[in-house]
Amino acid sequence: MSTSSLYFFIFGRNPKLSLAELFSYLSSRAIEFSIHTLDNEFCVFEIKSKLNPEKIAQILAGTIKLGKIYLTTDNKENLLNLLHQANFYWEDSKTLNYSISTHGTGLYEQFFYERFKKLFKEIKQKAFLKKPNPSGLWNALQRKGFMDIVVCKSKSTIFIGRTIAAYNINLNKKRYEQRPHVEETISSSVRFSRILVNLSQKSNGRLLDPFCGIGTILQEAMLMGFNVIGSELQKDRVVQCKRNLEWIRTQFLNLNSKQNFEVMQSDVRKLDEKIPKSSIDTIVTEPELGPFLKNIPTYNEVQSIIKSLEDIYISTFRVVDTLLKPDGTFIMVLPQIEATNGKVAQVNIQSLTQGTRLKSISSLSNIDNIISFPLYYKETWHRIGRLIYLFQKH
Repeated sequence: MSTSSLYFFIFGRNPKLSLAELFSYLSSRAIEFSIHTLDNEFCVFEIKSKLNPEKIAQILAGTIKLGKIYLTTDNKENLLNLLHQANFYWEDSKTLNYSISTHGTGLYEQFFYERFKKLFKEIKQKAFLKKPNPSGLWNALQRKGFMDIVVCKSKSTIFIGRTIAAYNINLNKKRYEQRPHVEETISSSVRFSRILVNLSQKSNGRLLDPFCGIGTILQEAMLMGFNVIGSELQKDRVVQCKRNLEWIRTQFLNLNSKQNFEVMQSDVRKLDEKIPKSSIDTIVTEPELGPFLKNIPTYNEVQSIIKSLEDIYISTFRVVDTLLKPDGTFIMVLPQIEATNGKVAQVNIQSLTQGTRLKSISSLSNIDNIISFPLYYKETWHRIGRLIYLFQKH
C-alpha cells in the first residue's frame, strides 16, 4: 500500500514558469500528486508516488530547492511543543550547523530562529546558525551535520520542513560559461533552455531544435536523456554547436552513455528532406525573435518586425507537422513586442497552425485555470518578451 507525503518546492524568479515546469515534469513521469497549497513563491504538493528529490533537483531548473514537510500547524504560539514532536531531526552529530529560510507573507525569521535555538538547547544539541549563500546551499547539503529548515506560510497555515535537495547553481554556471563557445547575444540561458525541454511533456526520445544556434537547448536535453538533432543555417554555428555538445558529453555524461547528437547545416524549410517523416518525439526551439532593440519601437515598427518573421515561422510549422510523430509535442518561443503607444503585437497563431495537424494546448489537463499557455517570460534588459507555446500533433 502506497503512502503519501507533503513536499515543498521553492520557486525561482519566475514562479509561474517554475510551476508549469514542475507540473510538466511530474505528469510526464506518471508521478501521482495533488495540490495542497499554491503560493506565489512556493507550493506544497501531496505526492503519492515514490519520489527521488535529488534527481528532481538535478532536472528542474525553475525550482531552487525542495524537501519534505514535517509539521503543519495554525498554532504558532504552541510551536516549540510541536517541534519537539516533529520527526525532522535525525542527525547524529556533536555539532550541528543549520539555516532557516521563510517564504510567504507575515513571517518573521527572528521568531523561528528563537524557537529553534530554544529547541536545540532543550534537547542538548550544540547547534550554530550558518546560512549559506544561494550558490552554496547545494554544497552545504552534501556535508554531514548540516540542515536547511524551510518555513512556509499560506493564509494562516504554517508549514515547516527540511530541504532534501537543491538546484546546483555552480554546475549550471559551469555548463554555460565553460563551454568552448558562448555568445550571450544569440543563446538562451541554460536554466531557461532546460525549462523549455521540461515543458515538452516528454521525458526521453528524439528531440529536435531546428534553430539550434550554439546548442544550449540540445545540451540540456542530452543531459536529461534525450537523443538530440539540431540544425542551423550558418556553417560556423554548426561547428560551434558540435564542439559544445562534444564538450558536454565529455564533461558530464558517462562514457557508456547512449545519448547521441547530430547537428546539420540546413535551412529549416528543407529539414523534411534530411530527417525521416514522423520520426521526432518532441521539438523544442527558440527561433529568431527580431532585432535587438535599443529603444522602444513605434507600433508601425513593431508590426513590421512581426510581419518579417511570419514567413519563416509558417514554414517551420509545416516542417514540424511532417517530422513529428503522432502525439508528438512542439514547444516554440514566439515574440511579444510593446510599442511606444503601449500597444502589444504578437504573431497570429491561427495563421501558423492553419493546414497542419498541430493543435495549440491552452492548459495542462489536470490544472485548468492554474497554468495556461502561452507562458510569458521576459528578461528585464530585453525589449522583446517571450511567449512560450505548447502544441501537439493530432
